[in-house]
Order: sequence, then structure tokens, then C-alpha cells
Amino acid sequence: MISSVFHHSAKALTGLFILLTLGSLLTAKETDTGFEDNLDAQRKFSLFGRAAREGAEAQWVRCNEYVNQNKIKKAIKHCGYLVDAWPDHALANDAQRLKADLLFAQGEFKDAFDAYQFMITDFSGRFDYDAVIQQQLETARKIETETHTTLFGFSHYTKPSNAIPHYRTLMANAPEMVVMPEIGYRIGEIMLEQKKYEEALTEFEQVEQRYPNTPTAIRAAFQRAQSYIHLAKKNKQDARAIENAWAAVSVFLSTYPGNEFSEKAYKQQQNLHNQLAAIRFKQAEFYEVRAGNRKAALVCYEALTVEFPDSDWTLKAKSRIDALSDPSAEETL
Repeated sequence: MISSVFHHSAKALTGLFILLTLGSLLTAKETDTGFEDNLDAQRKFSLFGRAAREGAEAQWVRCNEYVNQNKIKKAIKHCGYLVDAWPDHALANDAQRLKADLLFAQGEFKDAFDAYQFMITDFSGRFDYDAVIQQQLETARKIETETHTTLFGFSHYTKPSNAIPHYRTLMANAPEMVVMPEIGYRIGEIMLEQKKYEEALTEFEQVEQRYPNTPTAIRAAFQRAQSYIHLAKKNKQDARAIENAWAAVSVFLSTYPGNEFSEKAYKQQQNLHNQLAAIRFKQAEFYEVRAGNRKAALVCYEALTVEFPDSDWTLKAKSRIDALSDPSAEETL
């Protein structure tokens, strides 16, 4: 008896589902001008995508009507319907550009950037490439400076790193564009601001190599040296880190003499020079005082005077050399 009841209930539910489905389809066919069951199979029509069945031209009119009515979200949606349904139609390109521009105007910058990128990848040769690239660049800059709000709205912040993948896409889209050196440089700056010093110096190095003999290359070389200096500051007792920073500054000064950064770079070079001398002095002092190895200490002090003849530590090193060289001094092997 129970199984029979379940059986009849299941049949009733199945019948109800079929009736509801047919009803929704009939309603959609009566009220939705975008759905028609005999459309060209190659067109991407959907029951839920209401592209005008009259054709791309009618759909384009509809898009512009929504714009004129200030129904921007609907205009964006219907531009997408046109592109999906008639991707090979000349108006598809116009619809995609309108969609991207409307997204930009709405402040939906990431979606706008992707919409412009869709034109570049799917509508190649069908639009003013330079104009779209310029608009894409403006969109990426908006992403960089876009203001975000914290969870409870107590403060606002920007997240420039969000723009980095978009800047990289731009560099791939138009590597010969005049502003590309600046874009690469800006990526390095963002990395530097985030204290990602190793990534930053790599970015600056690439700018210098890709765009030599440009003002941006000089700035990139200087900032590359600054990245090394930051790494040295993080590792104050690491002689290798300080040596790398000193070498980067020295290369900058010799490669790009007489520029706006030269004075600062020279002071940094001297400071790093003294830091290295200090490390050498402490090494010699360790051998002299803690290890009690006078010979090793003498070698280190003498090396310091040769390697850093004009450092702040040179006179101190010479004083220790004189003291340790005194025949009356006790020799500790």
C-alpha cells in the first residue's frame, strides 16, 4: 500500500514538473522576443539571453535605446547579447566597444579592461587599435588609483598592485608604445613601495635593458641600486648584501655620470664603502680580541687599509697594525 502511494506521488510530481517546464517555455516564447526555437544553430542564442530576433541591427537599436534611457546596466547586458549572438557581424565590434566604455563610465574598471582586451584578442583588425590601447591604459591607471573601503567603511585605501597584471597585459599588447618604459618603471615602483625589493630590482633591470638610452633607463638604474640598498639595510651584517648595493651604485655612477641622481648616489656609495670597512674592522677585531690570533688580525687590518684606503675605519686599522707590529707585543698563535 505504502509503495503504491509513493509510486503515484512520484508520477504526480514528475507530471507537475513537466507542466511547469512547458509553461515556462511557452511563456518565454510569448513574452521573450529573444528566444526562438528555429534560429540559426551557429548563433549563441539563449533562453535567458534576450537578443532581438529581428537581427543584429535591431539589437543595436535596443542597446542605444537603453543608453538614451540611462539604463546603463541593461545597455551593457544587451551589448553582450549582440556580441554573443552575432560575433561575426560588423556591429559586434561597436557593441563590444560600447560595453567596455559603459563599464569604464560606471567605474567597473577591471571588467572594462577585460572588455577592451576581448576586442584585442577576438576582433583584431576591426577597430582603431591605438585608441583602444590608450583607453585600456587609462583603465589600468584607474585600477591602480581606485579607492577601496574597509569592511565597516571606517577608512579608505588604494591597492596599486591590482594594476600590475593589467600593465603586463598592456606591455604584451603594445610593446613599442611610447609609454611602455614608464609602465615597466611603474611596476618596479609599486614593487618597491610594497617592500618587495628583489622583485623591484628585477623590474628596473628589465626596463634598463629593454629601453636603453632613454631617461627612464637612467631612473630605472638608480632605483635598481636603491632596491639593493634596501636589501642591505635589511641585512646590516651581511657583507655580501652591502657589497651588492655598493656595486649597483658604483655601476650606476660609472654608466650614467652627471645626472640628477649623481650626488645622492655618490653619498650612498661612500656610506656603503664605510659600512664594508666597518665589517672588515670588526672581523679583524674578532681575531685580535676574542680569538687571540694576532697574525690573522694583522692580515685583516692590512687588507682593510688596501681595500678601503679612505674610509672612516682606515686610521683605526693602521693604529692597530702599528700596535700589533710592535716587537714587544706578545704573539699569540
